[in-house]
Amino acid sequence: MIFFPIVYRLIPKSEFRDCSICNFQMVSSKNRKLSIFLPVSGCRKGYLLFVSRHENWNFDSNHLVIRKVSFFLGFFFWIRSFFLFKCYQTLCYDENRIIAYGSRIGKKFFACSNNHMIIRGVPFDGEKIHRFPRLLHGWDSPSSEKIASVKIQSRIAIVIHIYYADLWAEIANLLSGLNFSFDLHITLVTEIASIKSEILKRFPNAHIYEMENYGRDIRPFLKLLEGGKLDSYDYVCKIHGKKSKRKGHVWWDGDLWRRWLFFDLLGAPGIALEIIKTFEKYPKIGMIGSRSYRYPNKYCNQKSSLGNNREFVCAIANKMGVSFEDTKIDFFAGTMFWVRPQALDPIKNLALTQYFKSTVDIGLDGSLEHAIERCFSISVKKSNFYLADVDCFLEESDDKSSRISSTIA
Repeated sequence: MIFFPIVYRLIPKSEFRDCSICNFQMVSSKNRKLSIFLPVSGCRKGYLLFVSRHENWNFDSNHLVIRKVSFFLGFFFWIRSFFLFKCYQTLCYDENRIIAYGSRIGKKFFACSNNHMIIRGVPFDGEKIHRFPRLLHGWDSPSSEKIASVKIQSRIAIVIHIYYADLWAEIANLLSGLNFSFDLHITLVTEIASIKSEILKRFPNAHIYEMENYGRDIRPFLKLLEGGKLDSYDYVCKIHGKKSKRKGHVWWDGDLWRRWLFFDLLGAPGIALEIIKTFEKYPKIGMIGSRSYRYPNKYCNQKSSLGNNREFVCAIANKMGVSFEDTKIDFFAGTMFWVRPQALDPIKNLALTQYFKSTVDIGLDGSLEHAIERCFSISVKKSNFYLADVDCFLEESDDKSSRISSTIA
């Protein structure tokens, strides 16, 4: 009896090798359906899929070329697969398995990608990732769901910084799912000022500000804050087109990070209104951000959370009248959050935009931008407000009221 599986090569099509994620579907003769997501690397030849012979399977994919491997070569690959001892070297879907095929660099990328998702709590071969496709695909089309418009008394501003022009479509589609009135403030770097017409086509009343290309998303936000553009609002949501490519991390980590924060703050069904109601119910909450990116946490310890930013953080905190202690570092990584504008008065009054220099190579750590990222929460606490956090991905409870932390501390 032949007991080893049928083996297929999965080869990313050339036009998709620069994408972050590819996917394909498997449908069995018993009508079992599997939707599979895979990390893509341009330098990798592809994957090997080991399929159980207990069922016949059909495949469908726009991203992959799927080729059956010969009997003897398949047997060889199957034997070699037993020497992969670490869980993140293999993706398992019941009795079907996937491993990386090709160069050592490609295999390492595959393993690092899988390990990253396991650590984050959403493994590629787990159930949660399939419940939240936005995490991998983003908002690739406008919201088609018809949601009744809700009138709110609060004045809301959504502030967005855009450096990558190609991310505007995703952001616009994200905003299309909101069912309440808000003012849109968008800062653009000069190099992509040509997308103004696209923005105004989707949001005719948007306030657009052209900025010189330095200070990342921090300086543009401070410019609006210090200029009084946000003073008249009750609550402000700050997001930006993040594509961070960090040394030692999978190259699509920035996409994952951005979409995770987008979903927690604006994209999850009803979450934006829930956040607004939380502010109204708890007047001492000054800032709400993503629980998964509230550092330090189990993914990022205290030392890593502070990084090389201690000197700048201490200096800024001292100017706000706060004696900073390392043990009290507490901030939302990625600089995306909801906030009461008055909670940022201490940092606003420092007029920090004057200290940014266009000639400085800000690097990835130890810069003024990264220090200020860690100081927004210090400003909130200095104003006698508290932080709260939201988790729309990992919360197991079906009770949506639990998505926002109820403990104010």
